[in-house]
Amino acid sequence: MLDGAIAPTSGEVRVSGTVGHVHQHFAIPPGLTVAECLVVEDAGLRALSRRRLADRLRRVEESTGIALGDPHAEAASLPIGARQRLELARALAGRPDLLLLDEPTAVLAPAEIDAFAAAVRRTAASGTAVVFITHKLPEVFAVADRVSLLRHGRVVFSRPAGETSAGEIAALFLEGTAVPERVPRRPGGPVLVIEALRGGAPGGAPLSGVTLTVREREIAAIVGVDGNGQDAMVEIVAGLRAPASGTVSLSGGPVAGGVFRRSGASIVPGDRQREGLILDFSVAENLRLAEPIPPLDEARARREIAAHGILAPSVRAPARALSGGNQQKVVLSRELARAPRFLLAISPTRGLDLAGSHATLASLGRAAETGGAVLLVTSDLDEARAVADVLYVLYRGALAGPFPPDTDLGRIGRAMAGLAA
Repeated sequence: MLDGAIAPTSGEVRVSGTVGHVHQHFAIPPGLTVAECLVVEDAGLRALSRRRLADRLRRVEESTGIALGDPHAEAASLPIGARQRLELARALAGRPDLLLLDEPTAVLAPAEIDAFAAAVRRTAASGTAVVFITHKLPEVFAVADRVSLLRHGRVVFSRPAGETSAGEIAALFLEGTAVPERVPRRPGGPVLVIEALRGGAPGGAPLSGVTLTVREREIAAIVGVDGNGQDAMVEIVAGLRAPASGTVSLSGGPVAGGVFRRSGASIVPGDRQREGLILDFSVAENLRLAEPIPPLDEARARREIAAHGILAPSVRAPARALSGGNQQKVVLSRELARAPRFLLAISPTRGLDLAGSHATLASLGRAAETGGAVLLVTSDLDEARAVADVLYVLYRGALAGPFPPDTDLGRIGRAMAGLAA
């Protein structure tokens, strides 16, 4: 409603000047390079030479504190984290009068978040009004002058940031929600075994001899800044890409195309809209996608919607009508309903509020407690430490670890930056 995409049924919105918007789901124009995306709204600048486009990109990097990489790379093919950084830079570079930021740091590393927060503060100091939507409380108090809390479409709390605290906000967030506790688990036999894995995927670092085992009743987390080989690892483990060398076995058998799900495995992909849902299918149909012949049992769909707290107009509503967080809950509900022997989860709490994140992490814990092996791939170190039994860090295709979940944050942060852990 604030940027005019949806008309309100009552009330009004008044905006003075231009609006910049970083959407939770990407709005990068297809067929453009990274540098071209930064000037796409100016027809005259589209004729700039490659060198001048690259110079423009470097100036944007300097002004925003956001690293964008190769200016001539195809934007749509970038890893999810790189696309997020490009969206942020595009919005900030436009110097709008009102800037709307919807979960803008979901896939950024801690150092990048600090640089981004500084850029947002500079933007506000220059006269831009900023609406910053986030579920990460440290970011709230790093950038905000006023904090408001929305619940079920209503503002239930609004106060200057200096007159409240993270603890008070968290208590309101989690009111009536059970916070998951770490349950001691005794790992069993190996389920996923990776040996000396090498290979790459577009836009990321190639894997360089990765070896890893995930056992029954165990959650192993791989943390790292996006673009360090996560895409290659996910695609190879899921049987979507053949490795250059090395082996991957699941439940004692090799992984290849079509074998992943038949081995009793489930996957929560990192991009729910492109990889986890058919947006024009109904909620009920999307809940059945993992089954050989999806029966449309609407009563069953309603039970699952209620059990997972999915807010949907009806079971027949198309998935694209749901918010990003509720789309994610549909994917989680479907994949966990299979009681998987192995679960591969890529940033499963992205787009969820604090209560939804707790519920999701609790679901991963239950999957492990009932005998499943879980591999969590995330850039959110707090998320990994909250749920995992063991942590690994992926940097430029190489795996460091294992680390216990209570390892000093500085040590893991150094590993994420490629420094001696």
